[in-house]
Amino acid sequence: IFPAGSNVIVTDIDQKTQKFIMSSDRCESVSAFTVSADRHMFAVAERNPVKPIIAIYDLHTFRKRKALNPTPDNQGQSKEFSSLAFSSDTRYLVAQLGSPEWILHYYSWEKGKLLGTVSINPPKTQSKKGHVVEVAICPSDGCQLSVVGDSFFRIYRYSEGGLTIASEVLTNEGEVFHCHTWLPNEKVALGTSHSRILITSGRKIIQTIVVESNSPLPTPVTVVRTSMKGFIAAGAFGSVDIYEKSLDPILREDMYYPAFRAPLAEGSEAVVMKSMAVSGTEASLILQTDMNVLYRVQLSGIELKLPGDIKFEHILPPFHHGSIIGLDVCARKPLLVSCSTDRSVRIWNYLTGECELCKYFPEEASSVAIHPSGLYLLIGFGDKLRLMNVLIDDFRLFKEIGIRACREVCFSNGGHLFAAAHGNMIQLYSVWTFENIGILKGHNGKVRSLYWTPDDSILVSSGTDGAVYSWVTRDFKREGEYILKNCSYTSAVCSTDGKVLYAVGSDRLLKEITDSAISNQLDSNDALTQVAISASGRMFFAGTAKGCVRSYKFPFTGESSDYQEHQVHSASVNRFRISVDDSYLFSGSEDGTIYIFKITDRGDKSGAGKKDRGLVFSDEV
Repeated sequence: IFPAGSNVIVTDIDQKTQKFIMSSDRCESVSAFTVSADRHMFAVAERNPVKPIIAIYDLHTFRKRKALNPTPDNQGQSKEFSSLAFSSDTRYLVAQLGSPEWILHYYSWEKGKLLGTVSINPPKTQSKKGHVVEVAICPSDGCQLSVVGDSFFRIYRYSEGGLTIASEVLTNEGEVFHCHTWLPNEKVALGTSHSRILITSGRKIIQTIVVESNSPLPTPVTVVRTSMKGFIAAGAFGSVDIYEKSLDPILREDMYYPAFRAPLAEGSEAVVMKSMAVSGTEASLILQTDMNVLYRVQLSGIELKLPGDIKFEHILPPFHHGSIIGLDVCARKPLLVSCSTDRSVRIWNYLTGECELCKYFPEEASSVAIHPSGLYLLIGFGDKLRLMNVLIDDFRLFKEIGIRACREVCFSNGGHLFAAAHGNMIQLYSVWTFENIGILKGHNGKVRSLYWTPDDSILVSSGTDGAVYSWVTRDFKREGEYILKNCSYTSAVCSTDGKVLYAVGSDRLLKEITDSAISNQLDSNDALTQVAISASGRMFFAGTAKGCVRSYKFPFTGESSDYQEHQVHSASVNRFRISVDDSYLFSGSEDGTIYIFKITDRGDKSGAGKKDRGLVFSDEV
């Protein structure tokens, strides 16, 4: 179970199915998330423009049990909760509001009662303002709350309706606390930025563990979790370390010693672990990296294995860890291609949900398109546009085309042509001869979108100059135009015959353009960033700057509110695509997520759409 965009995803690893826990209507993003120790409840902190909300759900029925939010007196200027934690008996919840006040909330959540609050006031460091990293509740004493900041660790005690500081530990100069976990006998393990794990009891540091690393520089310990025999630590040192406690005969006190080290693959020192979850029986461990990769490690019988025999198993396809800037769908195979600011290009099978191919490049790709056959990719880089062959396990360069910083590229539906935008120019090329067969000039600003009609006779373009053009591709002439200079258009599509254009831009209006004039105009309330129209011409979708996906009643009724909306992303929708059979809608966002929607045409009375859905995708010989 994990948050993605503005929702929570429950994944069955074995069945490879996903269930979506939808957030509230005005949720902008999920700012914090936690699961109770008994695996019966989970809490989601939603960022909200008015006031943040904590929604508590039953993990078995997925029904919302409670909604908590701070009173105006206890909220300050903060718009989100940055950390959440349940008590060991799941009766209490501690929640940390974000900057600038950093107010700690302590709830008896079943009663919906706020027991106490306190302003943390993190100490300022020389370089920046202090902040809180995470919070927790002592497993043996629900009245002790722990707060870890970048430069401090505090334990607060709840008594008589108030929270007071019971103890505090400060970091050394230049060292930062990253994480913590409660140990037996009210001890705490603290992970630091200098390859150290500090074991504290009250105000005292009773043990310092230095984590071994191949790096000459200090590597941070970013996550620690309690286990039955001790604790487990991970970070940026290329391994998962298991520590167990034993009685020191001299000090007559339990001390923690490294019991086992599970190394990741070679070259993994650069990977930073962000999160870790131990199963209830401690049979397995789930790890999340800073590159949004999820690993599973089997812990049962781990002490009997050699370090090299331990497998870090991918339990889900590796996700993007940067903004989605390019997205395209294949016509003859169930393939989706995406590129991101993380410098990777990935091909997904949208029927199985698997990542078929992932390749990292030395520089960021600015655009991507897949040929209808699924055998070729066009990828725009800063110096050139590259045509690549799609192999079983790689992309291989086939041809370089001298178009610099190509921000928009699109194959025609027939696959014989492609259009590439460079600045304010659009160039048309033959796919088979690579000959530049035409240049479309007219835009005075950057071209932001390209769209072919189903028969490839017309190409629609829109740009930051406020112009929407339709071009006849046979003789490279403009057939229609609409210009509004103070508007920057981000997306434009057209009807199947190319006679009606639909465009969205910075003026928050959805425009229907016929014969170079506006024939219909809808106020969208939020800025629309992307639009898509189905091949049947009966379904119309739009994406917003806040991450919502809208399905409009189409043809438009003239009512601005005549749409169905889903809040799925936590940032702007950057790309939209619809599968060739009108069965799926794909949405790529600035938050790095790609959502797949199953779409149905309710207005299809003839059954033609169902006939198209019976199409069989091509396969390799």
